[in-house]
Amino acid sequence: MSGRLGADGGRRSRSLLRTQSGYKTLELKSVTLAAKETVNLDLILILDAATVTMGVIGYDSPISTPPGTTILSGETIRKLPVPQ
Repeated sequence: MSGRLGADGGRRSRSLLRTQSGYKTLELKSVTLAAKETVNLDLILILDAATVTMGVIGYDSPISTPPGTTILSGETIRKLPVPQ
């Protein structure tokens, strides 16, 4: 990731705040630039451990079933309530 800071006139102090979903916020404070100076920055963001991304991987079933068929395991069936 990269960023760019610039000062349009006179000596200026700038701050940079970079946020990205899934990463900790990066903040640079009081970066001083000379008049009309531009600085290119390479930024390294740290993963936010509080953010977890989950995914589902699809695969073909080894059992051939028509569309709309639901297969229940024996354990699931045993957990069903028994009518009294």
